[in-house]
Amino acid sequence: MEKKIIFISKVNGLDTVKELLPYKSKEYMPKWYKKIPSLFEGQKAFMPGGPVKRCPSYRDWFGSGFIVPNWCETILTNDGENWEWTTSLNSFQWEIHDNRQYVDFLPKDAGVNAVYKAICPWKIVTPKGWSVMQLPLYYDYNNDWEVLPGIIHTDTHHEVNPQVALMGDREKINIKAGAPFFRLVPFKRETLDLKIYGEGQAPKKLQKKLDERHIRLMTSFRGSYQKNIKLEE
Repeated sequence: MEKKIIFISKVNGLDTVKELLPYKSKEYMPKWYKKIPSLFEGQKAFMPGGPVKRCPSYRDWFGSGFIVPNWCETILTNDGENWEWTTSLNSFQWEIHDNRQYVDFLPKDAGVNAVYKAICPWKIVTPKGWSVMQLPLYYDYNNDWEVLPGIIHTDTHHEVNPQVALMGDREKINIKAGAPFFRLVPFKRETLDLKIYGEGQAPKKLQKKLDERHIRLMTSFRGSYQKNIKLEE
């Protein structure tokens, strides 16, 4: 099988609506992050430090995986005792998890008052040996709801129905169709053993590699991080 993640619609016509289709994560960044300048005022590119946008870990994070947008406008309502859900089309369903399944076991200050399961209209297929991490939209700072993280072996199990935790005390939460909903990051299932070395105890070959990467990183103003990555490709 080609190294691709495949989304197969379970609802007729869903795959024809562009704004409802999954897309690469690099196409979506929170508005607050987009506004961050690359440099402080008066700062030159060769100067150290700067805004967080210069940190390569953020760039790699926002470029990893795929965003699944909400497939149907959904309204979650709270009358003070009970939550209910309504979708704009009956083809799209949600379910609620009884608090005895999860919420009742959380710390009192967790802030979660209910958990739903959104029945995803996509079947997801990955190559043999590949799974996906189901992740919330970290850095969106949504105080109303959040998809809970989890792992699904989508090479054998193709249903991905995200659990959605509700927080706060709003009486109505409206999640629009097409709004970014959750992130999927594929990964190859491999097991790594753990090995710990003290200062100066690492094998010479490994230490030589670390030293070379460090020197390359420290002897350039920009771009050395990507150069080190390419050496491993």
